[in-house]
Amino acid sequence: MIAKDLLAPRLKAIEIMEQLARGAPAHPERAGPLPLSRSGQLTCGSVWRMERAGDPVELAALVAAVSLAADLASGVTLEHGLRTCLLATRLAERVGLDTAARRDVYYASLLRSIGCTSDAHEQSTLFGNEIAARTELNLAAHLPSRQLLGVLARHAGAGAPPLRRAQALGRVLAAGREMPRAVATAHCQAAERLGQRLGFTDPVPESLNSLFERWDGKGYPRGLRGEAMPQAARFTQVAYDALLLHEHLGGTDQIAATAGTLYDPGVAGLLRPGDAADAADAAAALSVLSGQPGLDLSAAAEPPRRPLRIAVSARHPSPGARVAPAVRASLEQAADLLRAAGHTVTRARPPYPASLGLRFSSRWLAGIAEDAQDLPAEALETRTQAMVRPGPPTGSATTTRC
Repeated sequence: MIAKDLLAPRLKAIEIMEQLARGAPAHPERAGPLPLSRSGQLTCGSVWRMERAGDPVELAALVAAVSLAADLASGVTLEHGLRTCLLATRLAERVGLDTAARRDVYYASLLRSIGCTSDAHEQSTLFGNEIAARTELNLAAHLPSRQLLGVLARHAGAGAPPLRRAQALGRVLAAGREMPRAVATAHCQAAERLGQRLGFTDPVPESLNSLFERWDGKGYPRGLRGEAMPQAARFTQVAYDALLLHEHLGGTDQIAATAGTLYDPGVAGLLRPGDAADAADAAAALSVLSGQPGLDLSAAAEPPRRPLRIAVSARHPSPGARVAPAVRASLEQAADLLRAAGHTVTRARPPYPASLGLRFSSRWLAGIAEDAQDLPAEALETRTQAMVRPGPPTGSATTTRC
């Protein structure tokens, strides 16, 4: 039951994307007291309705679905956009931004990569697999020049004969600083327009057009300096890059080291050791959808028909491992909400057998093998093929999943 509840927001996001892919038009409808802006567009927090779905879909759920799709094409791990939103809004809360400002941070960070496919064709012409190139180039601002040159040499013309690869690398090097300027301009302008089409008004679209700016004024596309950069963009930059640095380099020290040049020093100074790790470990989809600024979770709680006795535990199933403080705090908050709703909440210490890890792995791999059994092997990524192979020997391919 718990696992199903955690997956529900992600499954809903996938369902929305499938509806959009089938051509189901989405149009905003005014909901309750939420007003339209002067331009006639819906303000953040409005409810969207899928014409063919019949069920109302919150704007946050729709944007979360778009964020997941953007992750797939941006060279980042799935849910990176959701975790960026989670970390950025935590930083905004830490400094005491009001609800309206935190809402701007929430949506700007969630849509951080929405424009990153605007030049996919041009990038694939230069790099072959542009998504693989993006994975390393996302860290370009933090790479020494020699290391950056190595990244470009590895990916330029990937898959082509040596002469064509050399020509592709020559075109990249000849472009010089014009290439990052062109990339930033394409991404930012596309993001701004898509944000407007989703019904957002400034400062969210303006923030999406400022995500490649720098605090020292040497960024793109407009060369904004200091506080001329929209506030939501400054929080998004720190959160997005902190998670990238944590994932690829194992720490976020470079955020502090480049505060005042790349980042707003006031925002960078809010980042604490462990923040990126906590956000990376969180159930991102659930945390983002439940953490909308101004959302009153207690108002959604209805008196229970029959009070329940609920056991909670913060014990980690892996011996010696500890639950992150942010996760433990969220558990305590959930327990308090359940008590306030009239339920009895008690502490428990579930027995985890030493073989739990092996049982989970065998059942999980069996599920992957079942999912892949009707697909040709060449359609699977190398990593997925490796996970499929041990599936049948270690666990039967049943529909029961952990």
